[in-house]
Amino acid sequence: VKRVDMREGVQMPAAEWPYIVMFYPVLREPESTMRTTLLSLNKLAYPRNRYSVIAIPNSDDDETIARLERLALEFNFLIIVKVPPTSDSSWQLVWDAWEKNPKAYWWHRGPRAHVKNLPPKKTRQLIYGFYQAAAALKKETNLVVSYIDADSCPPVDHFKAAAIGLKRYDVLQAQNIAGNLNASMAASWHAFDHMAWDSYKYPHFSAGPDQPYWMLGKGLFFKATDLLELGGFHPWITIEDPELGLRFWVNGKK
Repeated sequence: VKRVDMREGVQMPAAEWPYIVMFYPVLREPESTMRTTLLSLNKLAYPRNRYSVIAIPNSDDDETIARLERLALEFNFLIIVKVPPTSDSSWQLVWDAWEKNPKAYWWHRGPRAHVKNLPPKKTRQLIYGFYQAAAALKKETNLVVSYIDADSCPPVDHFKAAAIGLKRYDVLQAQNIAGNLNASMAASWHAFDHMAWDSYKYPHFSAGPDQPYWMLGKGLFFKATDLLELGGFHPWITIEDPELGLRFWVNGKK
């Protein structure tokens, strides 16, 4: 497994560190769960002016939006972007980008070619948030994209590891850290499954460039230019992370 060597450090002025956009896709999430995640994000050891944390709830998810707005009073770094229905004119940015990009293969061929009524789940939220942020931050020459699950609790050096690792690699995958581990016995067993996968199975799927690497949703980092080149996220896939990992691998990304 090719790991980031944290001993390398970040050998550049803080103003030149990668600008990281972390998306936080949420759907009817309990406020206590989101607050736990935001408490961990509040401890990140990274220049505050070099990252954004953007929650991307669906615009009709009134309860989650109200909870996020309360949390934003406590965590001033939190940005809320409400994802509108695909009938909204702001989605034209996405349709235009996909139309020009043959690597957005779901848009050009198959039974859902040119279908705009995307299912209102995490991938739709990520697609909208990503293209809007890429347009708003197009002057950033070193723009990095990441996203986490609603209950993730990244460690304090999470972004610093990304800044170091992206000097050498195109795609980074953090080990999963289970959230709310002791909420119940069921939650503990679910968390144990993730820990066993990461510790014992996952390394064998990431042994080198001759085979596809496997990606899971917590703690991924990509270069925004690479993600734009590949057409972003596939909206019709049940679990988008492995499919995206295969596309990165097929296109020669490390």
